[in-house]
Amino acid sequence: MIRSGKMRKLINSIIGVALIVVIVLLVLPLGMSFWLKNNYPSILTRLSQAHNVSLKLINFDRGWFASKAVIQVIIPNSEDKTTQPIKFTINQHIFNGPFIFSKNNHKVKLHCAKALVYTTSNDPNFTFHSSTLLRFNNSSKSSLYASNVNVANGQEQIVLKDTNLEILYNPLTQRLVLNAVIKSALISEQQKTILIMDNITWRNDLHHATPLWEGKRSLSLNKFTYYLTPEQLIEVKNFILENQQNAANDTTTFTFSSHADSIKDTSLNLAPLDIKFSLTQMNTAALVNLINTALNENHLKLNPQQLHQFHTPAINLLAQGLEVSLAHLTFGTEEGQVSVQGQLHLPAQNQSPDLSQIMVNAKGNLQAKMPMAWLKKELSRIYEDKKVELDDQALTPEQIADQQIQYWINNKKLIPQNQDVELTINYDKGKLLVNNLPSHAPQQ
Repeated sequence: MIRSGKMRKLINSIIGVALIVVIVLLVLPLGMSFWLKNNYPSILTRLSQAHNVSLKLINFDRGWFASKAVIQVIIPNSEDKTTQPIKFTINQHIFNGPFIFSKNNHKVKLHCAKALVYTTSNDPNFTFHSSTLLRFNNSSKSSLYASNVNVANGQEQIVLKDTNLEILYNPLTQRLVLNAVIKSALISEQQKTILIMDNITWRNDLHHATPLWEGKRSLSLNKFTYYLTPEQLIEVKNFILENQQNAANDTTTFTFSSHADSIKDTSLNLAPLDIKFSLTQMNTAALVNLINTALNENHLKLNPQQLHQFHTPAINLLAQGLEVSLAHLTFGTEEGQVSVQGQLHLPAQNQSPDLSQIMVNAKGNLQAKMPMAWLKKELSRIYEDKKVELDDQALTPEQIADQQIQYWINNKKLIPQNQDVELTINYDKGKLLVNNLPSHAPQQ
């Protein structure tokens, strides 16, 4: 009897715990559904402010374990205020937390989160589906696949095909990780193709250190083709661009590196190209002021009056002092390799900013090495384009190029080294030296 009584108490305890668990599992999703319905408009408002779009809640159908929402997306035309904004509608299926099951690649996973949001759009210009997991620490994980994105921005049109996007964001650590892969992109203007890009990969790993986002950014493309005219184009293969941004105290440092297997047009054939340079000791406050000025301009094609708006913040940035270092610029040509490196130091100004004073106080140097045959070919091309302006029409562009190169060599402006020529330029507070000689030279 005693044993059966203990067993009955144990069974009752198990049943009680089970009932509590069941009640919790039923009540918490219901409470979360009420919380989502009350807070969803404010969530959309925060997203609108962060992404410069308007997200308007049309309908929210609250459910016990899952809710549905219909949202209108409005993307304003940043270049032309008279053009109608882009509008389309998305449908969302929201699974209420705190315990949510998701299925990916035939695997079921349990999440402890506020909500799991599935979004779809069947608009012919914006065909995509996505999922967003909203965790209790306000971090989020989003993934998106868009089969077609077609954005008409005034006279400009952007078409993206097969876009895969993943975004991780944690507001506590202010970290943002973005990975995007786009199969193809096309940009046209007035129905004329401007740019075609294939197999684009874009990666960001950033953290927000007020007032800028710092970290690593990278962009790679298998190929992109830029059309100067319908008949004249520039083709770049296997292009990579990487940027590292860091801040220390009140200054910011940018480091850039880029590579291309080849760059070709009708008269150009560079293979490969590599460049690495850095901007250091940039005053963060002055940099932010310049960036904000740029963001406030609505047009990519700036007129002279708009360009004048950049003058004051740009001069203020230079007046705070900075360092520019070109670690290397190298590219291969049919005649051999061209290489350039250099540094520029702009000291901080104690008096009111003035561009002439900034340049007078600057220090810098540049070293270049190039094949003589390549220099001759490039000069010949320039003289061929300007042959109507030449005084001596009896000489061919190649002969004029030969004379010009020999003149530079005779006056120590170029230093011959086997099949190459070298050039060194030093600038120190208004004094210019070319190959360690004053820049002025006797007239030809």
